[in-house]
Amino acid sequence: MIPLKESIASRVFNIAQLQSLQLNTNPWWSNVKTLYYTGRYAQALSVCEEKFPTMIEKPVAAATEILSLSHSGKFETMRTMSDILFRCNKRKAALQLYHYMTDRGISDKRYNIAWCHYRLGEYKSVVDVIQADHKNSENYHDILLGHVYLKMGRYDDAETQFVLELQTEYRNLIEHSNNTDYYGRPLKSSTTTVVKKDTVNFLAQSPEDRLHAIRTTSGNIIPALICLADVYSKSGKYSQAAAYYKKALQCVYELYGDGAVVLDAGGILNNLGNNNKRSGEYSKADECYEQALAIYTELHKESAHHAMTLINQGFLYHKHLKDLEKAESLSTEKLCVSTPN
Repeated sequence: MIPLKESIASRVFNIAQLQSLQLNTNPWWSNVKTLYYTGRYAQALSVCEEKFPTMIEKPVAAATEILSLSHSGKFETMRTMSDILFRCNKRKAALQLYHYMTDRGISDKRYNIAWCHYRLGEYKSVVDVIQADHKNSENYHDILLGHVYLKMGRYDDAETQFVLELQTEYRNLIEHSNNTDYYGRPLKSSTTTVVKKDTVNFLAQSPEDRLHAIRTTSGNIIPALICLADVYSKSGKYSQAAAYYKKALQCVYELYGDGAVVLDAGGILNNLGNNNKRSGEYSKADECYEQALAIYTELHKESAHHAMTLINQGFLYHKHLKDLEKAESLSTEKLCVSTPN
């Protein structure tokens, strides 16, 4: 009888050997997939360009060439290449490939098409794509559509999309359990959390009543709370925005512990700082930025989040607090953070 460990090791070796043989039949594609799944998109793009030099300037010609390949993974090749283009900011080329796949029934990429239009700043096209896809859906909502409406200054429409997203995620939460939180832990609050499923209608409630109705939390409702706060802040409803940012921060701390050093907390504090700056509460804004920077510094010194908060704080000191020396110091620090060694 073969020992168990030896038997398992033998099987693993055989599988690895088989995979190696399969990969060697198409080493180019193996290399692309390895780079793509490890997040090295720029390198993956370079490898793709060596095989298909026209993929950026003439992506449809490259797609036609891909379809002529003999290996069975040509559809996966096209999908992966389009995603690589998107992630490398070659959005127009990616858009053409997404249309090519969708129009020919290779793969439904309508949502990817909408995201390309969003990244290109073509917001009306995003609305057209999403609404055409769901024109017969009652109460359909989409968080991307909410972001588009926010960019377009259609604050009421943006609010509706984000409220429906919040309602969906919260209903899922209370249907999961009325007595425990997202992780199944008993709720600490003595307030009852039993909510009838048919009474969760955030859309019919005022922003204040909506916050009061949220009695338990999960990671899934936090993005909707932040998005609603952004809507209220951009539309000049600063006190409502602050309440929603604080509720989102409270949810983060309920999930991860009070004062948790997590990226979500840093982002919320940065946005709350921006809201305070808009409302003229400059000392509160500065305090929020400092808290956000402390989180980013502890997590990872060099990050886009860190650099953006430094920019926001620098603007606060330059324009509102008239402390040019401090603003210059923050600008220098931002350059150090955003410039790789």
